[in-house]
Amino acid sequence: MSQSQCSVLSSIRANYISLSQSEKIIADYVIENSDDMVNMSMMDIANVVGLSDATVLRFVRSIGFRGFSDFKIALAADLIRPTEAIFEELDEEDDTKTVTTKVFQAGMQLLQDTLEHLDMHAMDVALELIQSAKRIFLYSSGTSGGIADWFLTRLIRLNYNVVMNNDSHLQIIQSSLMDEDDLVIMISRSGTADNLIRAERQAIKNGAKVISITCNAKSILASGATVSLTGVAKELRRDISGSPISMLAIVDALFANLEMLDLEKTANYQRKIWSALRSTRTSIK
Repeated sequence: MSQSQCSVLSSIRANYISLSQSEKIIADYVIENSDDMVNMSMMDIANVVGLSDATVLRFVRSIGFRGFSDFKIALAADLIRPTEAIFEELDEEDDTKTVTTKVFQAGMQLLQDTLEHLDMHAMDVALELIQSAKRIFLYSSGTSGGIADWFLTRLIRLNYNVVMNNDSHLQIIQSSLMDEDDLVIMISRSGTADNLIRAERQAIKNGAKVISITCNAKSILASGATVSLTGVAKELRRDISGSPISMLAIVDALFANLEMLDLEKTANYQRKIWSALRSTRTSIK
């Protein structure tokens, strides 16, 4: 997607987690005051947020634009896009319907932003790596464990040789015994988990391939992976994170694509699974 087609607001959301503290101040100002910024210069923005114009330019480049002019053109285009939504913070006076609506709308926007910025070539490479691996290891950290668990069950349904391990000590041990036929899929929202970074480096050292799924394209984990898939993160509040939605969508897309690669084989696996499950239910009765 060219810079003129790229949404400033979605670019901010796609890169927010990797911005510096100063850049986040500018990002927050842009999101809250996008209507007023079309007529502002780089120096105007710098004066309003109390930072240097060099920091404003660095922010513009950090979210994917070559310069301030490209940024302003894209921002002007944002203002005439009726579907572009700005995240609304949750308020303590919001009723049930309002909270639910905000959460759903934020989730839909996260999915749209992730789709807009997802590297489809990276998706193709990831699919090839999964197909060709003799062994697949699923590693995750923190709240990303649920996504890894979901992906595990799907890969098993397609008869891949896959195991999941969330123990940091055992991740290092397993990684030290990998070779070029192995693949590690690492899932981490921040991409900064020390245990995953150590395991990744060990796996790469032994010739194994690594797919990272994060919400931080500039993280050490993403940078060190064979291929990285990046979701978009944005919180309505500190305790309500939307990033799992985008990472789960990436995992779901990988699974669907793997299913479609050989529909006859997929259907055969499903028949075997349902036959086994039916026989199990019958025996229990």
